[in-house]
Amino acid sequence: MRIASYNIRKAVGLDWRRDPERIVDVLAEIDADVIVLQEADKRVGTRAGVLPLDHLETELGYIMADVSLRPLSHGWHGNAILLRSDFADHEVHKFE
Repeated sequence: MRIASYNIRKAVGLDWRRDPERIVDVLAEIDADVIVLQEADKRVGTRAGVLPLDHLETELGYIMADVSLRPLSHGWHGNAILLRSDFADHEVHKFE
């Protein structure tokens, strides 16, 4: 099993452009079974997640663990967990 951690900085690169597809490309290259992401949500407003979840699922086979407290968030305080779809049957406990 390969586990990776990655701070995606709200999908903003060193060029100061928000580019979620660039993050998806890096995740494809990492090719881990479980990926823990930091700063997966925008900082202000509804704190919505920044990644294209449909693309992650259809192209890379990742399912996001439901650990969010906000409806549009990708994770718990911006920390998200991606699992390969074959791990999705396992139970994930939410922090409350």
